[in-house]
Amino acid sequence: MRKATLLSRTLLALTLSTMVGCADNASEPAPAASAGSATRSPGAARTDSGTGSHAAGSTSDPDSTSAAATGGATSLTISSSYSRRATDCTGHDVVIEGQANTIGLTGTCGTVIIGGRFNTVTVEAADNLRITGNSSTVIAQTVGAIRLDGAVFDTVRWVNGTDGKEPTVSGNGRACTVAKISGQEYENRIRP
Repeated sequence: MRKATLLSRTLLALTLSTMVGCADNASEPAPAASAGSATRSPGAARTDSGTGSHAAGSTSDPDSTSAAATGGATSLTISSSYSRRATDCTGHDVVIEGQANTIGLTGTCGTVIIGGRFNTVTVEAADNLRITGNSSTVIAQTVGAIRLDGAVFDTVRWVNGTDGKEPTVSGNGRACTVAKISGQEYENRIRP
């Protein structure tokens, strides 16, 4: 009976902390490995501004394409949590929400917006990276501009800037690290 009560209280606390976007530091959920699909859903247009938080282990594919607030271009929204996937983003803006995702973006993306927390994202190429979430790691092979909007404890590693120029870095992020890495280090990080 004690185990059931403890489990119920833990699940309730985790659900509430996910819903309101805050959590006790001692009970932050660690990223969990989950085999997710590596496809983009042709789902209906996303019009809500929900957090995209879903229960751990969810097998639904809440991704969708829409004309989002990324400039009117067709965008891909990845709003699951605790998922692992690779997606071709060629010609699309991308919005990543949720937490503890491992996302690989191939092709040349427009703007990639990374929210949520504890996300690990590899990007083959993007015009712009905009990080709004916390405690995420982004590794980009080629990027034009990096913006840290309210981001805290994020790490961005990049290999090349667009057209041979270093990417511009702006925003009001705190305790963030942005650094150039070698092509070999990029390959080592994305192919363990």
